[in-house]
Amino acid sequence: EGSVCLSTATTPVHPRISISSKMECIATICEKTIFGKPEAKPEAEVSMAFAAYMADAPASEAAAPASSSGAATVAPAAVAPAATSSAAAAASPADKAKVYEEEIEALKTRLAELKAAPTRPSQGLQNAMKAAKAGEKASASVAVAPKAEASGPLPPVELVGRKIVAVGHGPVGHDFIVKLVGMVGDGALDITVFGEELLLAYDRVHLTEYFEHRDASKLVMTETAWFDQHKVTLRTGAKVTKIDRERSVVLFEDSKTKQFSELAYDAVVLCTGSYPFVPPLKNLSMDVAGAFVYRTIEDLEGMISYSKTSKRAAVIGGGLLGLEAAKAVYDLGQESFVLEYAPYLMPTQLDQGGGKALQTKIEEMGIMVHTDARLQELVVESGKVKGVMLTDATHSEPYLLELDMLVVSAGIRPRDELARECGIEVGARGGVVVDSRMRSSDPKIFALGEVASYNGMCYGLIAPGWEQATVLAKNFEDATW
Repeated sequence: EGSVCLSTATTPVHPRISISSKMECIATICEKTIFGKPEAKPEAEVSMAFAAYMADAPASEAAAPASSSGAATVAPAAVAPAATSSAAAAASPADKAKVYEEEIEALKTRLAELKAAPTRPSQGLQNAMKAAKAGEKASASVAVAPKAEASGPLPPVELVGRKIVAVGHGPVGHDFIVKLVGMVGDGALDITVFGEELLLAYDRVHLTEYFEHRDASKLVMTETAWFDQHKVTLRTGAKVTKIDRERSVVLFEDSKTKQFSELAYDAVVLCTGSYPFVPPLKNLSMDVAGAFVYRTIEDLEGMISYSKTSKRAAVIGGGLLGLEAAKAVYDLGQESFVLEYAPYLMPTQLDQGGGKALQTKIEEMGIMVHTDARLQELVVESGKVKGVMLTDATHSEPYLLELDMLVVSAGIRPRDELARECGIEVGARGGVVVDSRMRSSDPKIFALGEVASYNGMCYGLIAPGWEQATVLAKNFEDATW
């Protein structure tokens, strides 16, 4: 047919690009100062970081007065080097000292906030519930026309211009960009990538390993220099909120400035992935502290901080990711429980005998498993999680399971609210309906990864996403040249 289709694509493995040593140094300092490992020596670590910074600093900044505390000295360098440098250069020694002392106190206050258990509700939980509501709202307000059955060979992908907008910078989205640039060459297409998170694309498959090293740089798949080198525009912390199909523009919001802007496109590639499904549970709302989803590094950081004052934690969901979450909170020193709706663990992958055998192994590790769990309500006191009322395989009457932390890992749903709102076809179970060239019902809009519905299926695995990225990159190459 002249262009590769999904059924014939191969899946090359994309190597990770390591992050810079400076970022690793910063991550290590944060790990030892914020997360407070017993063996950590924050003062020495911060002093080393400050010395490394000063080695590259301008002479006027290097002349800054030293503090009596090594931990405090990092304040002007790590928090606001540019502002401190200019202020110090124009001031007397006494004024310089005062500026540094004020910044040191501000840093101490900030570190105290970071070390304390969070009292605000989880941002990840709020985002998941907002995504669900956005999808429901779009479904109710937009009528999606059924797709006509295709007959004969699929027409090739056509690009009327060279402005490509990729919405989402996760593992699949980044893999697509790398392959596309490799096929068409640097600068052949005007590519803009929007990432909702501030972090660059990172390896979600190994997300649980973050609890072991607590170093985001070990999961990051790329670095900003790659985008400059290959003439690709990257916008992190920017959320696309609307696709205007009539004008061929996307509307996006900058998370820092809260300002909205528009960008024209010739083709949009939706790589928005999925969001954690939060089952309806009485009293569970976006205002409850101690309830988390298990999706991003930010979610895991929240769990780590909250565990400092928590003793008992339960995970809703006995699938693979739910069991990983349960082991993670167990390693955080929590008395841990798994609450699974089905009669046995991992019902998608295992039969009943295998699921029961797995339960025995899990409980031998010290993690208690409740199957046939029917959650009645979340018990909340002073805005914090205090337990759940439920029945299970051994309790026919509702009882209280006392908790301090609740982690939701009950599956995922495609983040297809942009597609629903702009009126392109979505699947019966969600997801953007695509053909074997990854093209939606709008010939200018494409979808990859967990948000793509191909033959009625949304794949929640990385390998199909990579395969889809290869297919679309090849189609774009053929359309470009």
